[in-house]
Amino acid sequence: MKPRSLAIALALAIVPQIGAAQATMDSGDAQIVSYFHLVNQIEIEVGNLAKRNGTSPMREFGGTLVADHTYADKRLVAFAQTHGMATIPVEAPIDPDHRPVADAIDHLKTLRGSDFDDAFLDVVPDAQDAEVQNIEDAIATVDDPALEQILRDFEYVMKSHVITVGNLQR
Repeated sequence: MKPRSLAIALALAIVPQIGAAQATMDSGDAQIVSYFHLVNQIEIEVGNLAKRNGTSPMREFGGTLVADHTYADKRLVAFAQTHGMATIPVEAPIDPDHRPVADAIDHLKTLRGSDFDDAFLDVVPDAQDAEVQNIEDAIATVDDPALEQILRDFEYVMKSHVITVGNLQR
């Protein structure tokens, strides 16, 4: 067999195996991925605002929010892509726990310094507390062990956010 023919034959043999290796995701897991992707987007936006508009401790926490949620979201996106979800929809309605945060974003954009910190701390702590519970609930219902591990890893991070927000409130 000529080298070119051999290369084509190998490529054709590999393509079906690549497709077969891609797992699928059940609808419950897909909803969990979509939900946490949307939450990550909100938290990244609020974190960027905190980095720009808050006092020094808030700017530091904003950087943590951005880094942690960006990392978590990259893991979710990678998981989704390997499980047949080319893109993760972000048009889903915002859950009641994050609605106050999403509604406050435009207002937070107008504030600086301690005014920003106060407004941030009026809406974010409840969302952070609820997020820990939402992650725990999702872990209990998720079917895919890899997604469960992503959520377990992020549960720890979210609990550290709750502690940091509590310290910022003092």
